[in-house]
Amino acid sequence: MTALTHSASAPSERRYQFSWAEAGPFLALAALLLLLALALAWLLGTESGARFALARATGMTAGKLTVERVGGRLGGPSVLRQT
Repeated sequence: MTALTHSASAPSERRYQFSWAEAGPFLALAALLLLLALALAWLLGTESGARFALARATGMTAGKLTVERVGGRLGGPSVLRQT
């Protein structure tokens, strides 16, 4: 019988080595998606988000849309009072 020997020409096992340079783009994308989700949650889930959205809409309609008071949130019950 022959004994199995490890020769110098046999390929060595390569372990994956973590690299921040390779992970950077994925981490940046994950951070961007998290930021987007948080901004959307704020916009739809809070009264200040509703006020912000309506202020942007009022600006985009050149004053044709006017809202006196905002109550509630965009993602739920809302109360809008027009002047």
